[in-house]
Amino acid sequence: MRTPGDQAAPVDAGRDRAVAWVRALVSTREEVCRALSEGDLELAEVLDDRATPELAEVHVLAILESLPGASKVATRRALDACGIAHRTRLGDLDEHGIRRIQAAFPTSRSTGGVGQ
Repeated sequence: MRTPGDQAAPVDAGRDRAVAWVRALVSTREEVCRALSEGDLELAEVLDDRATPELAEVHVLAILESLPGASKVATRRALDACGIAHRTRLGDLDEHGIRRIQAAFPTSRSTGGVGQ
């Protein structure tokens, strides 16, 4: 005879895996966004590593809004002009999307800002 507790272990294990995945995603996003905003990391480096499991699920908008000099409104307008949805994940970007982002967000330390 089964008791209600017999089914709890698989559900709890699945939930624990999901919670761990979300925590890892949030941690990665926070770390990358902090590094971008402080100038310790370049957008090109993030885009190059976009296929890694740690970055693939992070939304493009969160990354771009972290760039020095970026504003929420300007970032969203630039993404719209690029034809890229705000909730696009880094891992879903193709080479054409990468080129459009790099053209709209020249963030090299030598260029001095976003969207110029």
